[in-house]
Amino acid sequence: MSLQNEFLFYPHSEQLASALADELARLILMVVDARAVCHMVFPGGRSPYMVLEKLRGIDLPWKSLHLYPSDERCVPPGDAARNDRLIDELLLGQVSLPAENLHRIPAELGPEEGAFRYSQLLKKTARFDIALLGMGPDGHIASLFPNHPAIYDSREAVPVLNAPKPPSSRISIGLQRLKQSLNRLVVVIGDDKLPLLNSWGSLRGTPVALIEPNVFYIHKASSK
Repeated sequence: MSLQNEFLFYPHSEQLASALADELARLILMVVDARAVCHMVFPGGRSPYMVLEKLRGIDLPWKSLHLYPSDERCVPPGDAARNDRLIDELLLGQVSLPAENLHRIPAELGPEEGAFRYSQLLKKTARFDIALLGMGPDGHIASLFPNHPAIYDSREAVPVLNAPKPPSSRISIGLQRLKQSLNRLVVVIGDDKLPLLNSWGSLRGTPVALIEPNVFYIHKASSK
């Protein structure tokens, strides 16, 4: 059920969002048809906003879809910096996705306790069918940064301390757990990603390369 490894380029971000939403819908329907339930990771940041807007306009078996934030900032529930607010704003109450199908990271408990509790949940969860991730200009995914100790942590969910971006305390799904996802899709929007996209050699050893993505969805302005 995995996709072929490829790089897809789009001249406009809206075209990228539409194509990616269509592919996500295809995968969700295929997985639900085969196994009755689909487990999907979604990213934070600005990249997924337009994709989720497109996805909510597609007729999907929302009650069979379970969503997991790729990472979370250690701030209180409802804080504007939370990644799960994206689902609150764009999907909950607007499609038939049950609130309990959004599996929030309890980052308000702090990085260590929150990561422990989320690891306990993930240990009881089948491997992810889809991991949709954004890529940072340094090749980071979720809250897994290059050369940071968290990328070597084999737990299901890992505490991220002293992150190079604020807030410094975070929780991320572990790199190995993300790598085990059946379909690993990376969305790349922003000219600041250009240096890494110029050659795969530049990406070697970065977290995004370590999960071995199946497909990169790239805004063409990022790939000149």
